[in-house]
Amino acid sequence: MAYDANKAAEFNKLRQQGLTEDQAAAQAGITNADFGNYAIGDNGQMGPIVAGTGKTAGVDYQKYTAAD
Repeated sequence: MAYDANKAAEFNKLRQQGLTEDQAAAQAGITNADFGNYAIGDNGQMGPIVAGTGKTAGVDYQKYTAAD
């Protein structure tokens, strides 16, 4: 199943109430099969997976100039 914003919002509400990630996902109706459509950010909030965000391992993002 695809990402469901209502399920993510329910997950976030349940997490704020103190449930574990597993408990909140189960109560929000997010199954193990669905979990790959969701991401939990650094802030602990669930949302959609957005491809291409964040850093890639082994990639140097330092921009060098001619002076370097």
